[in-house]
Amino acid sequence: MNELTQETPLTILKETLTKQNDQGQALLLIVERMEKQEERVDKKISTVEGLVEEVKNHVHLSDGEANEIKTLVNRKAWEFSKRYFDAQKQTPSHNLFLSKVGQMRRNLYRRLKSHFNVTKYTSIRHVDYEKAMNYLSETVYEYMTPNELRNTPKQLEIMKLEDSIN
Repeated sequence: MNELTQETPLTILKETLTKQNDQGQALLLIVERMEKQEERVDKKISTVEGLVEEVKNHVHLSDGEANEIKTLVNRKAWEFSKRYFDAQKQTPSHNLFLSKVGQMRRNLYRRLKSHFNVTKYTSIRHVDYEKAMNYLSETVYEYMTPNELRNTPKQLEIMKLEDSIN
């Protein structure tokens, strides 16, 4: 004969608490798995951030950025050469002027490469492009040393040849 079990409020409460406990245990397992997953994600993010930083340190100037630096160097070299001859109260020949422009260009590139510790100006890091442009923009003729301003052997030769012609 089938016995009907009588459910009392205490048995109902006991069953409810047992089910809640089972659900709580299941939720705890889910939370633990989420925490482990979060740790793995954090490690991956950290790894990716490290790789991005490494790439940033190895990406050099783009062709466009290198061209802008070259343009600024050329403009400064012409400006410095003009200032040099104005200070000397001298009107140079075209050849002498171009020789001085080349000298100023070499000096500006040398200073830029030294400042950024590279062997070629195109090896400046992409992230340092603005700093490089600012460095060049802030470089003024008055910063040039006497050695950087001296006449090169080629310039002395040009002057000597031009004096012998005149």
